[in-house]
Amino acid sequence: MKELTDCLGKAIGASVDIFSDDSVSGGCIHDSRRIRTSHGIFFVKLAPLSNRSLLETELEGLIALSQTQTIRSPKPIAAGPFENKFALIMEWIDLRPLDSKSGARMGDKLADLHSKSGDRFGWTIDNFIGATPQKNDPCDSWPEFFRDQRLIFQITLAEENGYTIHSAEPLLGSIETFFDASSLPSPTPLHGDLWGGNAAADEGGDPVLFDPAFYYGDPETDIAFTRFFGGFPQSFYHRYQERIPPRPGWKLRQNLYNLYHVLNHLNLFGSSYLSQANRLIGELNEAVMKGGAGR
Repeated sequence: MKELTDCLGKAIGASVDIFSDDSVSGGCIHDSRRIRTSHGIFFVKLAPLSNRSLLETELEGLIALSQTQTIRSPKPIAAGPFENKFALIMEWIDLRPLDSKSGARMGDKLADLHSKSGDRFGWTIDNFIGATPQKNDPCDSWPEFFRDQRLIFQITLAEENGYTIHSAEPLLGSIETFFDASSLPSPTPLHGDLWGGNAAADEGGDPVLFDPAFYYGDPETDIAFTRFFGGFPQSFYHRYQERIPPRPGWKLRQNLYNLYHVLNHLNLFGSSYLSQANRLIGELNEAVMKGGAGR
């Protein structure tokens, strides 16, 4: 543990003694630890050095979220090699599930985040959605960005993995029809992977976001994914929509945006997501043919 204590000590500016080191839940990708020390408790994620870029880009995402000064996320303390691994050290936050009260606070704080703006869609660096690379080449057109760097990337990866994706070409050629003048977004900072497992409340009931896949995009993508695994408390949606009312066509775009995550789950977890991906593509193609995608 000497390298870890040295890393912590350098970041804190004092010598550190480690009292306990316990495994905790922290996602399915990294080895997550709760470290009790002479200077408090810390949350540590460990990855093989070959996967250090996953933690390095997570660090950059946490910094980017913090710089918006809108919603709490774990404060990064230090990062660097540790034995044969790479460590990301963060503050420890005692988390609890969102309830009606903290859900409303989450809606308010997420609206604060989505009220910020950026210059272009994408980001200055590429990162990851789960363990899948996520391209963020800056782009002025949101439909072009989402088509090329979200859907085409995932569909190509799925085909390379041996899956047959049916009739994607009509959808990919018609992304612009999901928007009209009243529904085109401006670049907004996003969490990027906002399902229930990446959001909680702290000990005071204030919302906390973690494990970001940060970039600038359409805020509807964050809201769409909150509904993917059953949704957040209804108070969350009520408060958020009071601040940022839904744009025309949002329900259909919810399927478009969650197709990205279904394809990513297909690439990460296998064929159980294939029929869902093809069904969504079929439904979206039908909407394009009816001419009602942007309304």
